[in-house]
Parts: sequence; C-alpha cells; structure tokens
Amino acid sequence: MFSFIKDTYKKSEAAVVVQSLLERQQATGKVLGDPAKIASELVAKVWDYKPDVFNGTRAGRPHKMSVAAYALANAASDSVGDRDTQLTYLIALGSVFIDLNLGNSPYSLNAIDNQLIQLSLETYEVWSA
Repeated sequence: MFSFIKDTYKKSEAAVVVQSLLERQQATGKVLGDPAKIASELVAKVWDYKPDVFNGTRAGRPHKMSVAAYALANAASDSVGDRDTQLTYLIALGSVFIDLNLGNSPYSLNAIDNQLIQLSLETYEVWSA
C-alpha cells in the first residue's frame, strides 16, 4: 500500500514539472488541451510502460526532472505526424535540460536518472535536428 502512495506522489511531482512547462507553451498558443491532464497522462504512460524503472525496484526512484524529461521525450517521439505538437514537447524538453544544467546538475541524480536523461537527450537530438 505504501508503495502505491509513494508511486502516486512521485508521478504527481513529475507531472507538475511537465504541467508547468506546458503552461508556458500554452501562453504561446501551442498546447491544445488542459496542461495538467496532458502532463498526468504523459507521466502515467511512461510509468505504466516501465514501472520497475520508476518505482525504484531497479536502483532507486528517479528524480522528478528525469521522469519529466523522459515523459516529454516519449511524447515527442509519439507525435511524429504532428510537427506542432512534437515541437511543443521538444521545447519543453529543452527547458528541462536547461534546468538540469547537464554536466553540472544542481540535483542529486542516480544511475537511473542518468539513463533516463541520456535516452531523452538522444530523442531530443534526433527530433530537433
């Protein structure tokens, strides 16, 4: 039961990060829909796909910033046919990378965080080119 509560809390933390970034994009007219709902769906999708990565079973729970990055990278990959939506997610993902200050992160990140960030960075590089 406590694991479920902690999972819900951690999903919520990451979704708040994504929501904030999507709200910034909404101000430019780029996000269609409710940023809170979209953010929750994006985080839930990656969490449900790889629960062992996100629930700490492998090597500790990832930081909310790396979960947010991975959710946005996944969303960008999933929106290949809709370039405007894809760009919205890529811009938000770029903001996560800026906040993470890659190479000199202000956050305590573990090995899972580094893997998620690396995968997200690879997606960013492929789709933003």
